[in-house]
Amino acid sequence: MKNKPELIVLDTCVYVDALFIGHAQHADASADRAQRSLRVLESLDKGEYIAGLLPLVLIELNSSRQLGQNSTSKQRKARKVALDQYFNGFGHITLEHDERVALLGAKIAREMQMKGPDAMLVASAVVHDAAILYSWDDKVLSLNANPLVRSLYIQKPPERVAPAQATIYELLDAKYQDTANRILKHTRGSEGS
Repeated sequence: MKNKPELIVLDTCVYVDALFIGHAQHADASADRAQRSLRVLESLDKGEYIAGLLPLVLIELNSSRQLGQNSTSKQRKARKVALDQYFNGFGHITLEHDERVALLGAKIAREMQMKGPDAMLVASAVVHDAAILYSWDDKVLSLNANPLVRSLYIQKPPERVAPAQATIYELLDAKYQDTANRILKHTRGSEGS
């Protein structure tokens, strides 16, 4: 009998680096960082883990900044469609915020001098018994082994073992060929406009 996949939580920055790398507003993300973030998403696709998704992360990912405020409307729409398909097709569960999350989040924010959204991310991972929280944020990473986070392990996405195989758009192409091809066609076509 196969074991149930472990619950992991991903910070918004991990999704951004994997899903939007190569776009102008994310050109500062290194190829290594993007590939390591993509490795985590690939592990979800393979069923190695299940991701606990916070509504806050979805809001941040769908913000105009992440979708490309300086992009054309066709590019933003293509990215939005890709995002929607990604979150509808892969192993995610929504982590609800309740009083326990709110109280722990407030305590983490106060004691660690963190921003509210970062504290809420960590608190949600702790309360929902996630095994790992992946982040690139130094403030979040600094909480690893802090008594406030109990047994939660906070780390950067792991080193990539094999060379890069695919971008997220190519992964989507494998699962949703027709739609992904239309997204790519519109994105590439509007870049020259």
